[in-house]
Amino acid sequence: MRKHYKILFLVLIAAGLITSSCGSKGSEVKKSGIKNTRQSLESFDNVTLSNEVKKGSADAAMMLGYRYDVGTEGVKQNFLKALRWYKKAEELGSTEAKVRLGYLYMRGLGVKKNQDTAYAYFKGASDKGDMTGKASLGLYYLKNTDLPDSKMNAYYNIREAADGGDPLGCYLMGTLYEKGIGVTADRTAAMSWYQKLTTAKNGMDTVPFYQQYPYQASYTALALLESQESNPDYEKAFKTMKKAAGSGYAPAQYYLGIFYEKGQGVSKSYSNAKEYYELAAKQKYAAAQNQLGCLYYNGLGVDIDYSEAVYYQKLAASQGYAPAEVNLGYMYENGYGVEKNLETARAYYQKAKDNNYDGAEEALTRIQQLIESQNS
Repeated sequence: MRKHYKILFLVLIAAGLITSSCGSKGSEVKKSGIKNTRQSLESFDNVTLSNEVKKGSADAAMMLGYRYDVGTEGVKQNFLKALRWYKKAEELGSTEAKVRLGYLYMRGLGVKKNQDTAYAYFKGASDKGDMTGKASLGLYYLKNTDLPDSKMNAYYNIREAADGGDPLGCYLMGTLYEKGIGVTADRTAAMSWYQKLTTAKNGMDTVPFYQQYPYQASYTALALLESQESNPDYEKAFKTMKKAAGSGYAPAQYYLGIFYEKGQGVSKSYSNAKEYYELAAKQKYAAAQNQLGCLYYNGLGVDIDYSEAVYYQKLAASQGYAPAEVNLGYMYENGYGVEKNLETARAYYQKAKDNNYDGAEEALTRIQQLIESQNS
């Protein structure tokens, strides 16, 4: 209480790092017509947008799809309705709609998960020259590592998108270098890619909410790397993380809470930590739900309340978050906030073990011995 390649391949990667220009003016000019149309549509209510769709506006259909996709503008999140509007936008000629449809099918949101259909949509967008579609195709290969040459295909698609100025491509290039996927792990190169977005003139503050993800994720990843340096500048990392958290990005809100809880780059404040955990928890971010449970369990900034601790741990565990599963196992094992139940404790420990959580197997062995001793 998260193939090996020829030397030539790696050389090409290193050489290309110098030439990328994510968020460049050239990229913005290429899409300026669409951007201006979207800006004019953002002020329309849904009825007006629907009428625009009837007149043949693919952008209006996309705007409706986005609103239902993320839940905004007084619209409750509804992936099925998002799917329908994206399909209408595709019918009206939107290549961007193919990308959004690909994600819904890849994640099983509003429709049964289907990786083949997701691939078809991403490939369709990529073949039409959509750089975000190409980056998404690279992400598809990253998530489907059983496919032949998945890492190589991921790299080449992501790299081409990044060189084309696509923000998602830039963020994913940073991820490749940070994790050492298809390339030699290189923190400096990873930070360089993330910084292409965090320092871009046409950056997070200038794009609509539905285009902010690559920027938000880059700020978050960069802040974490900054805080993990051998001689970390926590104040700098805190400011970087706060930028992403201020945009409403749940992972950044969670990590900003961690900064407050640990007093890294800012004065320690459990109340501020709780505030940011709650913001992320409202977006169903499991790690934040788990951390709220820990605050209540330990009485950090709040009175000790085991029932509240159990409540938040269950929210996180319902999403398969292994730390919360272990925490619940411990609470059921000892009767904190719940009636003591060794069988329930064992079930939670087993779930955590199935999720490959360190220490879960040891806890499972211990609880099994307790159960056997009670039954003997």
